[in-house]
Amino acid sequence: MFDCRSLGLLINTFAFDSSEHNVIELTAKSFKKQVLESEHNWIIQFYSPWCKHCVNFIPEYKNAAKALKGITKVGAVDMSKYQSVGAPYSIQGVPTIMIFGNDKKKPIEFNGARTSESLVIAALEKDSSQIEKKHFSPIFA
Repeated sequence: MFDCRSLGLLINTFAFDSSEHNVIELTAKSFKKQVLESEHNWIIQFYSPWCKHCVNFIPEYKNAAKALKGITKVGAVDMSKYQSVGAPYSIQGVPTIMIFGNDKKKPIEFNGARTSESLVIAALEKDSSQIEKKHFSPIFA
């Protein structure tokens, strides 16, 4: 059982540092402009800082973001603060990962393995035109 200090530490630990890890923390205000009005494909994780599965997934998600830099944008929405962002996509639980391709009105829920490799493959399948444009160093060993 968490006390208030432990919960606060967990929440602070969960926050994505977009400058260091290439994961863009999205808010209700920024989601429309950065994702829906963007020409880029996006992978978005809808999470809650109290969710153990979400916290355990952070390293994999950050690795995927690093591998996809320059190809697919990678973002995260804190559903404990911004439920209105996930509502149009019927987000029922966390973590939920959605891929926003060219048709931003019809994102696809990612149901693959929760690994960086699976996320990268899904992103590249969605945006195969970018595969030739980037040289990948092996990050999956």
